[in-house]
Amino acid sequence: MLVKFWGINQGGGDGDGSVNYLLNERVEQGTAKVLKGDANLTKSLLLSLTQKHKACVGCLSFEELNISEGLKYELMESFENALLTQEMQGRYNILWVEHTDKGRLELNFVIPRIDLITQKAFTPYYHSADITRIDLWKDCINLKHNFTNPKNIEKQHNIQQHQTKNPKNKELLATYEKLDKLIQDNLGKLFNSRADIINFLKDNQCEVTRQGKDYISVKLPNEPKAKRLKGFYYHETFRTIADIREQLSEVRQREIQREHSNYQRDSDNHAELLRELENKLHERIEHKQRYYERLFQTDSSNPRDFKEQLPGARESQQRTQQNHANKTTRARESQQRTQQNHANKTTRARETNPQEPSQENLTNAPNFHHGSSHHGSNISVGILSHHSTKQGQGIRAFTERSLSVKTRNRPTKQRQSAKILPTNTDQEIRRKNAE
Repeated sequence: MLVKFWGINQGGGDGDGSVNYLLNERVEQGTAKVLKGDANLTKSLLLSLTQKHKACVGCLSFEELNISEGLKYELMESFENALLTQEMQGRYNILWVEHTDKGRLELNFVIPRIDLITQKAFTPYYHSADITRIDLWKDCINLKHNFTNPKNIEKQHNIQQHQTKNPKNKELLATYEKLDKLIQDNLGKLFNSRADIINFLKDNQCEVTRQGKDYISVKLPNEPKAKRLKGFYYHETFRTIADIREQLSEVRQREIQREHSNYQRDSDNHAELLRELENKLHERIEHKQRYYERLFQTDSSNPRDFKEQLPGARESQQRTQQNHANKTTRARESQQRTQQNHANKTTRARETNPQEPSQENLTNAPNFHHGSSHHGSNISVGILSHHSTKQGQGIRAFTERSLSVKTRNRPTKQRQSAKILPTNTDQEIRRKNAE
């Protein structure tokens, strides 16, 4: 059994299209049916949402053709608890649809991204935060119910997957499959280790571009890209043919165990491993549940969104915030000390030079004669201030009176100068007498 979540480009996240796909013509063919939920209600919720990503879509895929009905509902409930915990019970809508058209059992689920209580959007699955917990749940279920595990080495794809819609790509994939079958058929004959396989490929003009722990990348002649060949005979542990025989023996042993449901395995090792997985899973579920509890207790008026973090990341963020606060406090204290030092220097400068006028004395004319300096233009200011004070008037009154006196006396001087100068008639009489 494996767990898959569909991406946005694979049908997940849209409106009611995911429900329409799950319940298409396969319903009439008898290969699709609703196990849990209401399809019409789920479609109505999806159509009412306004955000871009409206649904969380995925499936539980089993290699077993069928399992009991009671176990199906048990697994669905267990998965919901692992994904959303008991804290989210009654706050979400989910639709479960069974598919059997691909030769295996698929339990598909659709979860609208809305909290039914707060009517706000929420994301059921964050890959970075939830993948470890879901992976633990998958391993625990596979071990507990003896399902096939996709992590088993014989279940890994031998050839890297790629698009086969293009006829050329389809032909290339067929060539890689023939090469893989050739290697399998000659295990123990031509190939007794992974090194023998690599040397064979190099001798036949195939370039081995990379050698990983459990794969080798091979580029065929005249091809621009390499493809990965995976499997236990491409694994780095394949050093002798005995290693392959041991792997094949383990595979056959697991097949026998699956065929005989009441087969008694090593109870001690099995129980210990299962208990370890269950403890880790329970710890992760509790952590997710505490996240939802804090989320629902957060003040809704706070504009900042509450985001889930793993314990290590949360502690690191708290240390970062504390360091930032300490730096801010130190910077504020340094600024205050700088301002205090500047104020002390200013005070000492004033005490050493008491004759220097303050700003108040420079801007307050009536007080100039008390604190005026004997340098520069302050001399005239002191005189004007003293004169205006002596006359009982201000500077402006003294200036206006001086100007009015000058203006009043100007016409008188002009008339007096006109009497002194001889007129034109006097000049004419004097000229005639002279003749």
